[in-house]
Amino acid sequence: INYEKNLQWPDFSDRNEFTRYIVQSQRHRQQHIDWGMSQDKVLALGSLRFDPKWVERNFSYYPDQELWAGNYQQDPLRIVFFLPHWRYNVDIPATYRLIRDILDQKNTLMIIKGHTRGDKVELDMASQLEKLSNVMINSSHESPQLSRWADIVVNFGSSIALESIILGKFVIYPSFLHSNTTIFDNHRAVYHTENTKQTLDLIRNIQQRRENLRDQTHTDALLETEVYANESPHEVANNYASFLLEMVK
Repeated sequence: INYEKNLQWPDFSDRNEFTRYIVQSQRHRQQHIDWGMSQDKVLALGSLRFDPKWVERNFSYYPDQELWAGNYQQDPLRIVFFLPHWRYNVDIPATYRLIRDILDQKNTLMIIKGHTRGDKVELDMASQLEKLSNVMINSSHESPQLSRWADIVVNFGSSIALESIILGKFVIYPSFLHSNTTIFDNHRAVYHTENTKQTLDLIRNIQQRRENLRDQTHTDALLETEVYANESPHEVANNYASFLLEMVK
C-alpha cells in the first residue's frame, strides 16, 4: 500500500465480495471499514500468530540447537536485530551506524535477521560486517529461535516484536530510525529510544542487570488490543474454530 505514491488511501470496497473478512484486531477492522469495506463484512478475531499459546507451541517444532557457530566470551549479551523493510521510510545509513555502534560494545553478540519479505544487509555493509567476529548477518534461523536466543531484540519495522514481548525479552524500539507510526510508538511494553546514545546507554544498563523490570500490565494491555482483539476470554484459536464451524453449518 503506497500512500505517498498515490496520494490517497486504498479502496478496499471490492473486498465486500467476500462472505466475511477476518482481521486480527479492532484497529485493523476500523482501518478496513475506513477504506471502503462494509462493517458487516469485517470481523476481528485476534492474532493466531502471536497468541501466547501458539508462540510456545510453535517453538517446540524447532530443533534444540546452538545458533551461534563461532567462539565467544563467557556470558555474552545476545542481541537480535530484526531489519525493517528498507523502502518504508527508513533511515538506512543511521540504521547501519547503530548496528556498528552496538557491535563496538564489549562482550556482545549480534544476529541480524533480514525482513521476511526479502530485505537484508546490503552487499557493501555485509562485506564490512563480515570482518567482525561478534556478528552473524542475514541469519537463516527463524524468528522463534532467534527470539528465544536473544537477551535483547531490536525492532522497529515489524510486528515480530510481539513474539519477543510475550517471551519477556528486552525489546528496544529505536523510533529515530524511521518516520512511520506504529503500535509501539507510545507503548511501555517496549523500551523506546530516540537516539543512538539512549540506545547504547540502555544496552549497557541491561548488560549490567539482565533483569527485565517492565511492568506486566503494559504487556497485557498491548496483547489485549493486538492479539486478543479486545475479546474475552482469551481463546483466539477457539474463536476462529467456532466462527468457521458456524459458517459451514
